[in-house]
Amino acid sequence: MFPTNPTQIKNSTLLILAALFSRQAVAGLPEKAYVAQLKAANLWVAKRKAESAPRDQALSSQLLTRLYGRYYEVGDTWTVAAWQLEHGMMRMTGDLKRTQSQVGHGGIFKYLVTDVKTGSQPQVVIQITQIEAWGIKPVDPNVQFLELKMNDSLLQSEKTYRLGTGPKSQLRVVSPNGIHTEISPLELYPLDTPEVSFSNQVPPKAPALPKEVEAFATQAGLQLNFANSLQFQQDDFFGRPVSVIWESGKPWPSYLRTQNGIALLLDGSNL
Repeated sequence: MFPTNPTQIKNSTLLILAALFSRQAVAGLPEKAYVAQLKAANLWVAKRKAESAPRDQALSSQLLTRLYGRYYEVGDTWTVAAWQLEHGMMRMTGDLKRTQSQVGHGGIFKYLVTDVKTGSQPQVVIQITQIEAWGIKPVDPNVQFLELKMNDSLLQSEKTYRLGTGPKSQLRVVSPNGIHTEISPLELYPLDTPEVSFSNQVPPKAPALPKEVEAFATQAGLQLNFANSLQFQQDDFFGRPVSVIWESGKPWPSYLRTQNGIALLLDGSNL
């Protein structure tokens, strides 16, 4: 019998995904077997999300229009600075300073809307490339780009990496549902579409930034307009906290914090 309680669903899902995607198992899988397991795991997560999540649990086109002022169009572009968080609970030490979460390597990422389809099966495609700016080098030079495909609710339906260069480059499909593999360090950065629900809206307030991120924000001249922002606090499907601050008229959250890391929206004047 399938679990129906949201907590039970999350726990059951985590056990199944742990079995399917242990590092040793993924590393030794042939490509076809890897893709088959990935599809099976994604179907499981997608089904449980649909059964357990409220209907407004995704960033819908209606919400995007309210936040951004319109729906995405081909050619829309924005830039994000993102940092991975290395969690202290994973360190085998009793030193309190070393068990606190630390900011890992940062990266600068260019988002570009490459395709928008309407009709009975609407779709948005966003391509993410790494750029060098502010003295920050690409996180993974082996990745040409990361491509996200989303439906009208901006729920990711596909996530693909283009690895390598020239004739030897290859496309690798990974999970759009937060199931991480070792394909690239970028898997551990908060680059994906955030889940946003109006039911989880909270009064806007300044987030507490790690000193490294705060120093970058000061250098880049970033200032959040809280009087013209919406803030959301919620858990993702796996019960991990997510914090989103979205300024009106912006195409992407100005601030996004997930279990993986922190992302800040930049604009053209910051580069």
